Amino acid sequence: MWDVNEVVFSNDMWSVYEGLMRSDFTWFDEYEYTRAGEDPFDFPITCFWGTEDKKVKEYFVKGWEKFTTGAFTQHR
Repeated sequence: MWDVNEVVFSNDMWSVYEGLMRSDFTWFDEYEYTRAGEDPFDFPITCFWGTEDKKVKEYFVKGWEKFTTGAFTQHR
């Protein structure tokens, strides 16, 4: 689903990535957005996206711009 290379799941690499991936996906699954209707942040936001990412596209990252009145930059 998230285009994770199968090498990550090999016996040699899994011990390196398991904790990170479990924490990342747990946060992703359990996060509840609670700022609906509130003013945007007043600090800058910098976003990154990868040209070869099969899931996250530039227009997804561009959507973060509405969450700040500060500077917004994005990098690929």
